[in-house]
Amino acid sequence: IDECQNETTNCSHECVNELGGYQCACPEGYDIGDDDRTCEDFNECLEEDNEVNTACSDVCINDVGSYHCDCPSGFKLRSDQRTCADIDECEGEGGGSCSHTCINGVGTFRCECPSGLHLESDLRTCVEDDPCLINSCSHECVSDMGGFTCVCPIGLSLDTDNITCVDLDECLGSENNGTDNSCSHECVNVEGSFKCACPSGLVLSADQRTCQDLNECIEVHSNLTSLSGCSHECVNVEGSFKCACPSGLVLSADQRTCQDLNECIEVQSNLTSLSGCSHECVNEHGSFRCKCPEGLRLSDDNLTCRDIDECVELDGSEDNNTCSHECSNTHGSFYCTCPTGLVLQDDMRTCEDVDECLQGNNCSHKCLNEIGSYRCECPRGFVLGSNRSTCEDIDECVDGNEVDSCSHVCVNEPGSYRCECGPGYRTGSDQKTCEDINECMDNNGGCTHFCANTEGSVECACPEGHQLLEDDGRTCVEVEECVVNNGGCSQLCSEDEEGTVSCSCAEGFVISDDDYKTCVEVDECETNNGNCSHTCVNTEGGYRCSCPDGYLLNAVNSTTCQDIDECSVNNGGCSHMCVNTEGTHHCECPTGYLLEKELTCQDIDECETRNGDCSHECVNADGSYYCECPEGHKVTEDDPNICEDIDECHEGDMGALHNCSHACHNVAGGYTCSCPDGYEISENDYSTCVDIDECFTSNNGGCSNICRNLDGGFECACPEGHYLTTDNSTCVDVDECLENNGNCSEQCLNTIGGVQCACPEGKHLSNDNTSCEEDNKCLLNNGGCDQICSTADLNVSCSCQEGYILSEDNKTCADVDECEFDNAGCSHICLNTAGGFECDCPDGYVLTDGDMKCSDVDECVNDVNKCSHGCRNYPGGFVCNCPEGYRMAEGNTTCVDIDECHSRNGGCSHVCVNTPGSVECECPEGHHLGTDGKTCVLTDTCFLLDGWCSHACTNTLEGPRCSCPIGYLLGDDKRTCEDVDECTFKNGGCSHVCTNTLGSHRCTCPPGYFLAYENKKCADLDECSVRNGGCSHVCANTPGSFQCECFEGFTVEGGDCVEKDPCEDSNGGCSQICHNKSGRVKCSCEAGYRLQEDRTSCVDMDECEEDHGCQHFCVNTAGTFECGCKDGFHKLGKTCTDIDECETGLCEGRCVNTVGSYYCQCDPGYQLQGGVCVGEDTTHSL
Repeated sequence: IDECQNETTNCSHECVNELGGYQCACPEGYDIGDDDRTCEDFNECLEEDNEVNTACSDVCINDVGSYHCDCPSGFKLRSDQRTCADIDECEGEGGGSCSHTCINGVGTFRCECPSGLHLESDLRTCVEDDPCLINSCSHECVSDMGGFTCVCPIGLSLDTDNITCVDLDECLGSENNGTDNSCSHECVNVEGSFKCACPSGLVLSADQRTCQDLNECIEVHSNLTSLSGCSHECVNVEGSFKCACPSGLVLSADQRTCQDLNECIEVQSNLTSLSGCSHECVNEHGSFRCKCPEGLRLSDDNLTCRDIDECVELDGSEDNNTCSHECSNTHGSFYCTCPTGLVLQDDMRTCEDVDECLQGNNCSHKCLNEIGSYRCECPRGFVLGSNRSTCEDIDECVDGNEVDSCSHVCVNEPGSYRCECGPGYRTGSDQKTCEDINECMDNNGGCTHFCANTEGSVECACPEGHQLLEDDGRTCVEVEECVVNNGGCSQLCSEDEEGTVSCSCAEGFVISDDDYKTCVEVDECETNNGNCSHTCVNTEGGYRCSCPDGYLLNAVNSTTCQDIDECSVNNGGCSHMCVNTEGTHHCECPTGYLLEKELTCQDIDECETRNGDCSHECVNADGSYYCECPEGHKVTEDDPNICEDIDECHEGDMGALHNCSHACHNVAGGYTCSCPDGYEISENDYSTCVDIDECFTSNNGGCSNICRNLDGGFECACPEGHYLTTDNSTCVDVDECLENNGNCSEQCLNTIGGVQCACPEGKHLSNDNTSCEEDNKCLLNNGGCDQICSTADLNVSCSCQEGYILSEDNKTCADVDECEFDNAGCSHICLNTAGGFECDCPDGYVLTDGDMKCSDVDECVNDVNKCSHGCRNYPGGFVCNCPEGYRMAEGNTTCVDIDECHSRNGGCSHVCVNTPGSVECECPEGHHLGTDGKTCVLTDTCFLLDGWCSHACTNTLEGPRCSCPIGYLLGDDKRTCEDVDECTFKNGGCSHVCTNTLGSHRCTCPPGYFLAYENKKCADLDECSVRNGGCSHVCANTPGSFQCECFEGFTVEGGDCVEKDPCEDSNGGCSQICHNKSGRVKCSCEAGYRLQEDRTSCVDMDECEEDHGCQHFCVNTAGTFECGCKDGFHKLGKTCTDIDECETGLCEGRCVNTVGSYYCQCDPGYQLQGGVCVGEDTTHSL
């Protein structure tokens, strides 16, 4: 990975990519800092061992990333930029700036003058000796080339004698005296000078030349009163001032004092009131306020009166006196209404419930009143129809309507039902269950000999040697033994001459030893499995061999089962690979696929697991996958799964800007162009910077009026009558009224960009729109009056028409809402009209007493009710009602008879006869009505001890008749029922286990089977059909059980299929680290090793061949490396530092440490011999 490309290295200057890492580097003149990332300036002037400091002959100055030499004053650098040489200041033109003679010195110079001249204080200029010491100038003397000249100070000029200075009149102007007085207005000459003066309204500024405006609005007299004399506001203008008034006041004739402006009377040029009040206007000093009549309230603009919605504002408040239910707001008032089913009471506020059940309703049977409505109910046996009012009969004979249904036939009746029985049965005491009739008790069932009662019928039987006639089934006649019932033989019957019957059997059967009549089947499968290789199936009179699934019976011998190769037909149904096995087969899938539903191979979407290890986009392919990079990214060289960003601003053929006209910025997956201030990116190519029209895009550029767009900027301008303020964006209106009162004769009203003249009360503008003249006040806007205007002595008097009242402004006429005062005398509803009112009544009421009072209309008296039976009046309406036994028909006026016989047969058990308003019950012969007057009962012969029957007793005209439920047989006493053991006959029909119970029996199955086929036969339970038998992969069903199996690549652990870890087998073939990636092996290496091309083997990475960072030398080791140092150094990380051998006391004399070594020195008079310092004399003697 090239860390230098992803901008995360934080190197301050250069980044050098290395194998497995990176290193920060610095340009010449810099050294890497302690953080190994930041480059710090290398101060060459401080180093002692780099010979930089000694290279400069005088001064060394460090620069960022470099250094340079400098020289002291009087010296300059030679061409080697290291050595300083003396500057000969006297060379060249100017001669060291001396006016005459220049003498050079080492690092300096000096100036000298010839005789008759001397150096000035600047030590450069030679001047003559001063002749002015003997001059006679009146003011100032200047020496000049051996002579002198008289000069005058400012304000004076030299007279004709060239000695005396006289006054100069500066006020004559530069054209007369060669001076500029610089006064902005008036000039006053004084001796030796002048002064400036200003006209009235102006005052001298601090420069004593310019006249600036005197702000009379700020300046005060000595008595601390304002110079302006304005009563309220003062507006300063150039050379003068103007008085102004706040809103609601206007200047009087003295142009100083502000007086109140009656906005309620004054009108604008369009003849509308200055106040803007929608209703009443009340003038106040300096202002006004608007007022609203009752029922209205001022809006937020404090001008417009809007209606108060009493229905909303009073709802939920403590003083809520509004409607109990529905409230309808009206302008200035409200009224109450009630929802359907409720009626408004006399207080015109409260709604009370109307009992529709006492009035008109559409219920066919029962009506239940509810608040605001009603609902219909039906008696038992009926249900409410779709119109929610008519009761419709329930057909109890339909499945699901009656729980305790008839055992045989159900006959529906209105509101009820009855049970009937078929031939051979009669209804039991519960009137629902049909009981068998024992026909044998009545004339022996018509049999000549033996009678056997059966369920719902009878069977006749004959003694031995007799048989029943086929035409009647009742009469027994004598017959031959073998002719009658085959002589009792189950198969073959033979009779000898003496009439003795003998039975025999067909092939495959043997005669039973129990009765020698019944033929018992021979089970050939019991002997050697019938020679079948797999399954032997016994059949009547024979047997056959069969094969389990997956096998086919040999057509030659019909006993041997041969394996079926299911894969040979349609590939065994497999979508990919089919593997045949003994008796079955299974499907398999190639790598990259997963078997689903045991047949179909579905592609494994490797991208769903950790995105296929792709850093960005994973694209699934059939049986595989591959990684893709989004636009602006590319695949790294080391890993095809990793995408890295493309720096479009620096890579490719587009150059550093990559199509950007100004600046290019790389971003993840792309790049963006940016522009300087005043420009924006073009939407056409998103790379070119185009000028921003700030006047169009930025709220007119922030300009209050005119905005002019410029290249990269803009400027603001103002229309006529405005000027631009110091913010260079806001245009302020010029108040023309401040100058000559805007040419208005009376009142001046400044407008935006102009001026408007106005007149006081009693005057109006003339045709010139500036002068005011007297007017007839009633002719102008009706004198401000709302209705009637009259004048007396030019004063306006307003009055109103009947039904209106003059408002507090004495101008406006407001409608008198008579309904606000005691409801105007109306008893119920008052409707205010312009200048009057009207009374009204709700429905069911009529106006009386001079159309003021509402009286209830009694519809029950006035024959307007059209009720067929009863009528009940209530305030505001009426309802029709019906007596018991009747119901209200549609229209809610006519009562119709209720046919009670349609509802559960009127409660009658048998015959129901409807009568007007009621019902009567009748009984069939042999029955009588019970005490309830509804139920018909028999004379019950079973009443005493249940007719001595053990179970069921049926009352008949002949007396009690006993019967038994299914599963019992009536005993010989014809009274007691005995249990039948069904398991003794063909095992009760059960395929496995039969258990007898009282009156019945039940079949059960062994584990692994379930009861099926009419709850008689046991079928194998396929445990795999429910949640796959709990198996995580494949469930294989077996007779009575099942077993779990796993897909290839998985193994069973604790009942679950878990994926085999390929890394567990020989570490997946990896030499070091094995990763399980969705069942696939991926090898990697430990730190310090790299993966070989075979993607399994790891080899040591020789870090010493790369940029290891060791200062001296690098020693590679297995998986890592170590840094080493030369002799005389010790290691500190990757850096080698010098060992100071002198600290160990190696030398006898003085020890001098050097880089990587040391040497010994002896004191003067000694010399080193063999590492020992000896005196020189000793040496000589030796």
